[in-house]
Amino acid sequence: MRNLLCVSFILILLSGCALFDSEDVHDFGTETDHFLIEGSEEQPLNRNRNFINVEFTPGQDLDALNRLLNNYNLSFANPSVNPADFNYKTVVRVRDKPAEEYYTRYGSSSSLNSFGNDPGVVFALPIYELPDGGNKSLTNQLLLSFDESLSEERKIHLLDSLKTADHLAHIEREWLGDLFLLQVDKNSPRSSLDLSNHYQTLPFIKTSGPNFGYSVMRH
Repeated sequence: MRNLLCVSFILILLSGCALFDSEDVHDFGTETDHFLIEGSEEQPLNRNRNFINVEFTPGQDLDALNRLLNNYNLSFANPSVNPADFNYKTVVRVRDKPAEEYYTRYGSSSSLNSFGNDPGVVFALPIYELPDGGNKSLTNQLLLSFDESLSEERKIHLLDSLKTADHLAHIEREWLGDLFLLQVDKNSPRSSLDLSNHYQTLPFIKTSGPNFGYSVMRH
């Protein structure tokens, strides 16, 4: 499987060690039992359990965002950054529970009373560490392409079927060529990672993968 183009980037710089030194903040480390299917291989993912990739519902001011985080005992990883300046995307730091307790739950779990399913949150998803010290952040988008032997009409039919079955929205970008950029919502049955792994097993799919955001984390 060739590498999929990432069409959105997030750059969040976390500076200073206060987040780790604070008495009411725990270090939950990382977890390694996650993977991304590429072709026929499973690529391991090292999930950070201290930080969450978050997109807030647009239109909220900074005071409202701080109140929302306080309700769940969370904090901005970098308090000097206003998410409104970055399309309401940011990184959040956990305190007394690991990151997975706050993730967006999809499908039948979407009505759960959790941070990731709060009306003020578009998504709250994992951050995976990279060997070079950077990281890639899961978003609510994925990229896929269909088998080249299929006609354009057949591709559109299959795309429409996936959109209906999995509650996906097609984000049109002419410069993506044969790639389709799709967005999941809280009614989708799975996250963008789980859907991508599932799609990779379908015979009519050539490539599929999450549209990761990339950031540099310093702590």
